[in-house]
Amino acid sequence: MAYNRRIKSAAPARSYYSYETTTSKKDVLSDVLTTIEKIQILCYKLGIRSNEYFIDFDKLRLGLCLEDEFKSGVDLFTRKYLHLSVKQLNDLANFYRVPDDGRIFYKAFIDLIENTFNIPNLDKKPTFTPQRPLQGILQRQLNPLEPCEEARVSRVMAELAYRVQDRRLMVFPFFKDFDRGVCFSGNVTKNQFARVLAILGMSVHPEDFRLLCHKFEEQHKGDINYPAFVQSVDYMFTLFQTEKAKPAIHKDPPLWHELPLDTSNVNLAEVMGRIKEYCLVQSIRITEAFKDFDGLREYSISNNQFRRGLMTARIYLSNAEAEVLCNHFSDPKRNGHTLWKSFCDQIDQVFTQVIPNMEKTPLNFPTPKREFYLPKKGGMDWRSATVEHRTMVNQCLERFRNYIRGRRLLVKPTFQKFDRLNHRYVSRKQFKHCLAMLDLAATDEEMGALEAKFSDDKGFNYFKFLEELEPSPPPENKYAERMKTLNLVNSMRAKLELEYESNIDRLLDRMKAHLSKKPLRLVEFMKDFDHSNRGTISKEDFKRTLDICGFVLEEPEKEIIYNFYQSPSHPGQVEYKELCEHLTSAFNIRHFCCRSAPAASRNLNPRPNTTGHITRHNNSRLLTSSAQQLFETTMIRLASKVLPNRMQLLPPFRDFDHANRGTVTREQFKRVLDEQLDLGQYITEREYTTIFANFADSSCTGETRIVYKPFCQQLHRLAHIPFEKAN
Repeated sequence: MAYNRRIKSAAPARSYYSYETTTSKKDVLSDVLTTIEKIQILCYKLGIRSNEYFIDFDKLRLGLCLEDEFKSGVDLFTRKYLHLSVKQLNDLANFYRVPDDGRIFYKAFIDLIENTFNIPNLDKKPTFTPQRPLQGILQRQLNPLEPCEEARVSRVMAELAYRVQDRRLMVFPFFKDFDRGVCFSGNVTKNQFARVLAILGMSVHPEDFRLLCHKFEEQHKGDINYPAFVQSVDYMFTLFQTEKAKPAIHKDPPLWHELPLDTSNVNLAEVMGRIKEYCLVQSIRITEAFKDFDGLREYSISNNQFRRGLMTARIYLSNAEAEVLCNHFSDPKRNGHTLWKSFCDQIDQVFTQVIPNMEKTPLNFPTPKREFYLPKKGGMDWRSATVEHRTMVNQCLERFRNYIRGRRLLVKPTFQKFDRLNHRYVSRKQFKHCLAMLDLAATDEEMGALEAKFSDDKGFNYFKFLEELEPSPPPENKYAERMKTLNLVNSMRAKLELEYESNIDRLLDRMKAHLSKKPLRLVEFMKDFDHSNRGTISKEDFKRTLDICGFVLEEPEKEIIYNFYQSPSHPGQVEYKELCEHLTSAFNIRHFCCRSAPAASRNLNPRPNTTGHITRHNNSRLLTSSAQQLFETTMIRLASKVLPNRMQLLPPFRDFDHANRGTVTREQFKRVLDEQLDLGQYITEREYTTIFANFADSSCTGETRIVYKPFCQQLHRLAHIPFEKAN
């Protein structure tokens, strides 16, 4: 058989025969190989685990046993099916006998039987192909007869075949009705076989019937193999076919992987460049393809595993290119191994710097990605084209361009009809067809020059052709213009801010007033930024905390507070605890539990508020001195306009206060003064701002609302009009 070569390689290195015989050793070896082949087919068909019959004789698991134990084990699982003779068992035992020991090396015999039609460790030999068994060799074979009996059976089978063909009988369904198994077993008893022949009118002589039964009888069951009989007499029925063995070739030709590879035409730099470009375009992490083969992280794998890793990453190379890579990155310490880590480091240079490490060389920059792109394989390097070819192509494209501009043709849809999958390529024949459809005439020389410039292994790149034929205008860089406009707008934006306060005492009073209206623990907000619990926070965190707490402070005012509470021992830090203690001292006494009762009693009964809503909503201390003066002037002017007619101020505001909360919005406040009270003509926008700042309701969240009742009450007081009598 074709796999006898494996059987010979699995034999011991030295073997001898301990018996005298006239048969040559070559004939004995042929008989042993035939016996092993029969045992292989038997174990493969029946799934026999031959190792279980010898393992009890080998306590130390050395793979050795005595001769009698070996013969007993072989005979135990082949006795029922093969009936090996004593000579065959002796030849098999002598074939696997260990020299100078006398014991039998059964491990080699078991390895050969267990790996029938297979190759051990096939995952490490990806280029090997297991030997396929011949078709029909695993089927049940017919029993051999004597030559005279074979001739008589042949005459009977020919006569039965003539009857079947003449009468056009379908023989198989009659036998299938008597099948022994629940499903299809292919066996019937002898009586059933004779009964079916009688039903079909194909009865034969008793002696011929005996020979037919002996020919198609199962060796161990005694039943008749009727599919083989039907296939012999009915030429229209075919259940299985038997493939004949090819004639043995005395000298095996070398396999493809054993032939010497011609690597003279392989350029290593080009191969590495192609792999780098592929990994860059596809964003492939090449390390993941080899990591699983290197469980111990030795960064060295076999050449076959290296090729499998390349195929896993979908990098398909020829045998010569793969051989060149394996030789270039070969492991000097281990023969037949490749240093895959070195290969991956060179490939990963397309993404980042690998050698030396980037964290140790921060000033080194990786190579620009555009340098890794290579021209397509099969295409011409147009940079090496002659001046005549360049001139010819430019003139041809200019002629096409003028014709398309004059006729207003749409060129791209014509090419897309032949590129249904949008690969951006068409064949050269399709390119000529597209030019003919567009009525773009070109000579053979011009056509060849165009194909040389825009063609490669995939075909004609019509996208690249259209980019030069109908170049699109480059996109405008609007980012710089947009940033210039934004900077101009930001510089011209008017800052509607009040004059900032430069006195630190007044700033602190404003912050205390804010805390008195909206109580909160300022220290809790600042403590979140003090991770070391040193009592200081940075300048940025300090400003951020003031904004979170709702203090309406300008940047210069924040700088004044920062400079006042800056830590002398930690530059750039603010001692926030001192600021918090100073702000909370307005309504709290530090260490109150340690003070005496009389001292505390003076603060436990604060003076009652007798000013009503005016004092509660008066925000005059939040204004600067100039803003306060402007506010007072505005109020006196409005009071002079209210006095002559003794205006009723509250009813117009109450029309907009449906919830009776005592507040209105800024727009509603201005609408009442402008439309109903006719006082808006005497107030400017800046004066409106001071009024809003003074009478704003700080308890409202979201939109700022104005408390109108204190405003009306203060106007009546300035006009010397009793507030209760006026309303």
